[in-house]
Amino acid sequence: MGPGVTAARRSVPAGPTWAAVFDDLEWPLERWQLLVAADGYGVSPHVRDLLAQVPEHRYASLAELERALGVVATTTTRIPGR
Repeated sequence: MGPGVTAARRSVPAGPTWAAVFDDLEWPLERWQLLVAADGYGVSPHVRDLLAQVPEHRYASLAELERALGVVATTTTRIPGR
């Protein structure tokens, strides 16, 4: 690690899993709760955008959320410049 990198920064994995982001939460979770947790974790804008596109729903488990994210990822068309 280079100078100026804090211990807290080092503890965040380069490519966190969904489980790491939502590890401390109790399911079921509403979409807004997922977004608040993701913001608190510091996910990338791309990851947050994916979460914002899942349907409003009370997700019973991480597996259910991952299925919804899979649908979003395969049906989302990126608009150039956005």
